[in-house]
Order: sequence, then C-alpha cells, then structure tokens
Amino acid sequence: MGHPEARKLKTVISFLIIIGAFAIWWGTLYYLKKREKLGKWGELYLFLLLLKTGRGRRLLDRLASRRRFWKGFGYLSIILSFFSMALMFMLLLLSAYLSLTGRVKPTKPSMMLVLPGINPIIPFWYGIVALAIAIIIHEFSHGIQARVDRIKIKSLGLVLAIIPVGAFVEPDEEEVKVMPRRARMRMYASGPGMNIVVAMVLGIIFCWGLLGSVQADRGVIVYAVSEDSPLKLLYPDVDPVAILSVNGSPVDPEEDFYQFSPAPPGATIEMEVLNEKGEKVVLRGVPVGVVVTGLQKGYPAEKAGIEEGMIILSIDGKIISSEEAFTDFMVSTHPGQRINVTVLKPERGEGEVRYVLSNFTGIELAHKYDVYPLEEFKGVGFLGVSTAYLGVVVEGAESFIERLSHPVKSSRDLSELRVNLLTVMFTLPINIKIMPFHSPLTDIYHVNGVLGRLPPGAFWMLTNAVYYIFWINLLLGTFNTLPLLIMDGGVLFKDTVEGLAERLIKGEKAQEKRKRFSQGIYTSVSYITVFLLLAIIFGPYLVR
Repeated sequence: MGHPEARKLKTVISFLIIIGAFAIWWGTLYYLKKREKLGKWGELYLFLLLLKTGRGRRLLDRLASRRRFWKGFGYLSIILSFFSMALMFMLLLLSAYLSLTGRVKPTKPSMMLVLPGINPIIPFWYGIVALAIAIIIHEFSHGIQARVDRIKIKSLGLVLAIIPVGAFVEPDEEEVKVMPRRARMRMYASGPGMNIVVAMVLGIIFCWGLLGSVQADRGVIVYAVSEDSPLKLLYPDVDPVAILSVNGSPVDPEEDFYQFSPAPPGATIEMEVLNEKGEKVVLRGVPVGVVVTGLQKGYPAEKAGIEEGMIILSIDGKIISSEEAFTDFMVSTHPGQRINVTVLKPERGEGEVRYVLSNFTGIELAHKYDVYPLEEFKGVGFLGVSTAYLGVVVEGAESFIERLSHPVKSSRDLSELRVNLLTVMFTLPINIKIMPFHSPLTDIYHVNGVLGRLPPGAFWMLTNAVYYIFWINLLLGTFNTLPLLIMDGGVLFKDTVEGLAERLIKGEKAQEKRKRFSQGIYTSVSYITVFLLLAIIFGPYLVR
C-alpha cells in the first residue's frame, strides 16, 4: 500500500476510534442521567457533561478586587469587540459574495466545525489544549467582570467531552438583566476581549520570540505538487517536503524559486528532495518548465485543447523559461489577440511517461478584466490557465520563516503586508503539509540563541502549542463578536442599539417606540448575519 493510501487508512481508523469513543461516552452519560446518578452538580447538554461547583468563587473575588484595572480592561474590550465585529461583518460580506458568485469551492462539512480531531486542520492534542485554554480564559473573564459589579456567581464548572474541553461561569441571570447597560456591556465584551488580547500577546511570542530564533539551512518548501506535474507522473510514490538541490547545486533558501530556471524549458534536470519519511531522494530526468496546473472552463486554453500537465515551451516564438516570463508575456497581450502556443504533452505508456511536442495555433484571448474586475487588468488578454514552475507550489525555506517571524518588516508593500498578516492569523493551519511544524520539514532549519539549547523536538512542540493557542483564541474571540443574539457580540450590539434608541426617541409612548425601533434593528442585523453564514456554507453548492 502506497504512502498516501496508508495515511488515508490511518485517518479513517482514527476517525472511527473517535466516533466509537464518543458513542460510548454518550451512552454512559444518558444511562447515568436516566438512573439519576449525575446528582445536582452534573448536567447533560448534548454530548457534553457540565460539572458544576461552588468552589472557585473566592478566587474570582480575589481577581476582581482590582476593580479599577478590570473596569479599564472592560472598556478596552468593548472597543476591541466592536472593531472585531466590524471587520468580521465585512469579511462575511466578502466571503458570501465570493461563495454566491461561484468563486470559491464548496467547504467540506468537517472544515465547518472547530472541533479537534474532526476538523482536519486542527490537530487533536494541540487543538484540545488550545480550545480548553481559550474557553477557560473567556469564561473566567466574564466571571471577573460580573464580580467587579457585584453580580452573584451561582456556580463554576468544567465542560467534559471525555476529557476537559473548557469551563464556564454561571452568573445570576436576574441580576444580569437589571445591571447598568455599560456594566453589562463590559461583562459581555470581556470574554472575546480577553481572547483577542491573549491572541495578540501569543502572536508576538510566536513570531518574534520563537520563529525569530529559527534559520534555514537550505532548500525550498514544497506546498503542493500538481497531480499532472512531471514530478508526480514520473515519481508517483515520492511526496516531496522540500527541494534541496538542482543538478547538484544547493538551492539557496532565500532564492525565489518561481524565477529559478537552471535549464531551458523541456530540458531535464536532476533534483534532490526530502520526502515525508525524512529521506533524501534523487529524482532524475525531470523535464523543467512552466506547467499548466489548472484550466478555467469555457476560456481559450480549454477550448483550444490545452490540458493540465502540459509544459509551455513558447508563445508566439518567445521562450517561456519561467513564471515571470509567462506573466510578462500575458501582460503585454490584449483581448481578441490570437497567439500560438508550443507545449510538451505528457503521454503515458506502460510503466513510462514520455513528452511529445504539440502546437496550438490561433488561440483567441479573452479579456482578463471580465474574470478579475481589477483596474490593472483592463485591456489585458486572458488565456485561462493556472501555472507553476515544474508543477510545484514552493517557497524559499528562509523567506517562509522570515514572513512569519517578521510579517511587517518583510513586506515590500501593503499587498504583501496583508498576505503576511492573513497567513499568520488565519491561513497557516490550512496547509496541513506544513502545520503543525514537524519532522522532516523542521530538519531543514536550526534554532539559534538561548532557545537553541532546547532539544529540537521540544522547541517545535512549544512553537506549535503557542501557535494553536494563539489561533484558537483569535478565532473564538473574533467569532464571538458577530452580531448574533446568541453571541457576546449580539448582546453588545443589542445594548448599543437600545442606548441609541433612548437618546433618539423621546415623547409619548417613547418606551414602546424604542422597543420596536431597537428590536427591528438588532433582529434584522442578526438575521442578515445568519444569512451570510449560510451563504458562505451553502452558496458554492447552489451555484455549481
């Protein structure tokens, strides 16, 4: 069984074990509930067991004794929460637009749940620890703010799903209802506010404190390999983690591999790669060039018969030796222009792959602005292909660490800064080939300074733990600020609208008018938010 198949089987077995464990857990809880064995301190909620206790209230009182500090933190949390609410709402609008216009692929159901072990981008143990910490500080922050304003805490407790996954603080609901509006807003904002502040601190530690000590030895990281690339066709069982050398020359970790062209297109090279087992493997006879990795349906390349896996040799006689050369040529074209494309086409035989020359003449280009409505694409021709040099998506090992450790300093413009920050904050875990950091990928790096005294395994485990605690806190905090009535952000928005109604609406039957006005606004915004979330989830399926 090949390595990818073995990995899939391992994933399926792990998933079945988790499902089985939850089934036993759930069955046991319902049996105990039916027999009334849980007692007054145990409460069942779906598959979660809530263990309540009166202990811990003194700790909350001691923490809340610095009332001035916590009130200040509460007001800071309100500012952070509204800032996050605005950003998240704009992000939802953009994501819903992209989903409903068919510009994103459908999301797998498992990716929609922030559950370690279920969501493939959240590793089980790192995810469990990070989620537990995020929930605990979120709930304790609510509890501290409640005690600052003398609100009674009925109970504290643990949330168990086989293992502890969080905590809760239960204030007296009747007292919360009659709290002054500002105090209630502080209390609800403090949960997501604490998550966001903790995420900021851990983000700095992750970037500058931990990855700032890391340096690459050599090589470029391989993010993805196209299924029809020369590497995959010639060496289907090799899953490269990094490319170490080409034709015997070490690849500089800071080199931009997309501009790397050691030989003319179509020539063959020898590559040394590091595979997923940590072995150095030499791949011989790999044809180089700009490989077609994707086609847009209904556009010139597909209509002409160009296929994925073809290597572009030249366009209108101009040699295409690199990604940069291809981009430069396409920028110089215009809609309606006819071009001739020469390619190497892979042909599979019994146990071998050979490349044959093929020509496509008179391809009429489309208008790139029609596909990507940006000012810079007006009047630019569009072929309708995605490409990658050698058919691999890579990044220099050194530039990868530099982007993560110094996301601001390494940015040459606002566009790069946006990409770097989004990588650190949101998209890094999506590449499960990279995250969590693991061997053999980490073998092409070394750690300098004081942290270099740690065993490499311990350093990378610490780095992963800090990152996932940062990431889960950021997700939990920002998502909780959405203006949904079941979220902290919904309560903040509701209180704000009601306060605004009190200032704007005076005179007869003012109270009734205020109620209708505020209910209309916060209910409408809540429903709009739900619609946007549903559009993001189901939109890609509806427009396919």
